[in-house]
Amino acid sequence: MRSDGNEIVPRNGARERETGGFTLVEVAVAVVLLVVGVLALAHVTLTIRAMQRADEERALAESALLAQLRAIETTPFGDLVANFDGRGFDVMRSGATSPALRPLPGDLDGMPGAISVIAPAPPGDPTQLLEATVRIDWEGSCGPRHLVRRERISHPGANP
Repeated sequence: MRSDGNEIVPRNGARERETGGFTLVEVAVAVVLLVVGVLALAHVTLTIRAMQRADEERALAESALLAQLRAIETTPFGDLVANFDGRGFDVMRSGATSPALRPLPGDLDGMPGAISVIAPAPPGDPTQLLEATVRIDWEGSCGPRHLVRRERISHPGANP
């Protein structure tokens, strides 16, 4: 057997090529592994983005909820029930003209936020607390979500 450039020439005179590089099976396996890796990376990216949207929605809901509670706190005690009980509200982004959160399907007023104020019984008793509940129910990127805060407000001048 003698060597002639890239070919090996056996004694019987037949020529064979040297084998080098990748086989078709090796290339196919490498491509499959690469595709699986890219798909896994895409899935992780989409999951992270959905989590970021859910966090952003919750932050908007918390901000709107706190704004409603601040409005309740600055309203005269005698006007709380009339001004807030049964009132709905939208959750807006700063500077936006359309609501940031979608209400749940079937929501009667079409707004994700709702306020209920429970007056003490009897209504004129200054020692009783008034309970205000602010609730936001919305259709989020990860399904139905809600956030609830309750606050008890005492009549000014009531004894602790």
